[in-house]
Amino acid sequence: MTFGGLMSISAIRRSDETAKHQLHRMGTEDVLDTSLESPLGRLFHFGKISQVQYEAGIRFAGIALRYLETIGAPRPYGASDPPSDLLRPDDECENAKVEYDRAFEALFCDHKRRRPTMAVGSIAVHEQEPRDDFEVAMLRIGLSALADHFDHKVIPFRRRNG
Repeated sequence: MTFGGLMSISAIRRSDETAKHQLHRMGTEDVLDTSLESPLGRLFHFGKISQVQYEAGIRFAGIALRYLETIGAPRPYGASDPPSDLLRPDDECENAKVEYDRAFEALFCDHKRRRPTMAVGSIAVHEQEPRDDFEVAMLRIGLSALADHFDHKVIPFRRRNG
C-alpha cells in the first residue's frame, strides 16, 4: 500500500522478496542493484566487463538513443522512455548526429571489423542478452575502443572471483 506516493514497509518487503526471485537477480548480494536490469549491467556486475567498459557502453547507448530520437526513429527494445513527438531544432539534431558519428567511427574504424560494432549495438543499445562468450569478447573490444574515444583509461580485463 502506498501513502501519498510513499511505499509502506510491507510493500517494500514484498518488492524485495519479488526481486530475490527474478532470474537476473538470483545469486547476487544486492538484489535491488539497478545495474542488474540490463544485459550490460549484468556483464559488469558478474565481472565480464570492466567498470570503464561499462561506463563507455552506457555513454554510447545514451548517444545512440539521443540521435535516434532526433531523427524520429522508434526506440530500441529495452529503452524505458517513450519517444518524444517534439520537433527538435536543427542544431540539436546536427549535434546529436556529429556526436553519434564520431563515437561510431571510433568504434567501427578502430578495428575495421563489424563484430565488435554489432556486439555493442545489440547489447549496449538494444539491450539484448549476449549469445555466447565470443560475443562478450567482441563487446569488450568495442567498449574498449569507445572508452579510448571518450578519453577513459582502459583497465585490462580481469575476472572477478565468484
